[in-house]
Amino acid sequence: MTSKIRFFIPGTPIAQARHRGKVYLHQDSDRNLRAKSHLYDPSKKDKLNLFDFVYRFRPKRPWQGPVTATIIFQFPLPAKRPRFMSIDAFKYLSPGSPHIVKPDLDNLEKFVLDALRGPTKDKRSGMKLPSVFFLDDCQVCAVQSMKSYVPIGLEGTKVTLTHDLRR
Repeated sequence: MTSKIRFFIPGTPIAQARHRGKVYLHQDSDRNLRAKSHLYDPSKKDKLNLFDFVYRFRPKRPWQGPVTATIIFQFPLPAKRPRFMSIDAFKYLSPGSPHIVKPDLDNLEKFVLDALRGPTKDKRSGMKLPSVFFLDDCQVCAVQSMKSYVPIGLEGTKVTLTHDLRR
């Protein structure tokens, strides 16, 4: 027996941004200059917004075991011809055509799967929060995804998660 969750996230799909780092200089008690580094996720706010939207679709308890994901990223048709595309190719660009420009498919997938796991820490208390859709995104053992164009106003992300309850 399998359990399935399907939902649509309206809006232009967002990709996972690279993690950033900052270096701070501070003086310790002995008046020595020390460097501290801090890594942060620039996509954190976008992930929280996505998580707030999809929270209502969550299962009663986080899934344990293998999860498969089907994710379809739908981008609006461009108003202007991309520089790399010939005029003839742009004429034939229509809804359903493959989206062959940035953002990369793997970064789009990573963003959605990280957001579905849920926030890891409470912002105020710093306490660890429980997972929501699945315990960890490493449980996703198969992903089928694609990027395509759709008419303006219909852009978004279609997500289908399947959990095999027999395992």
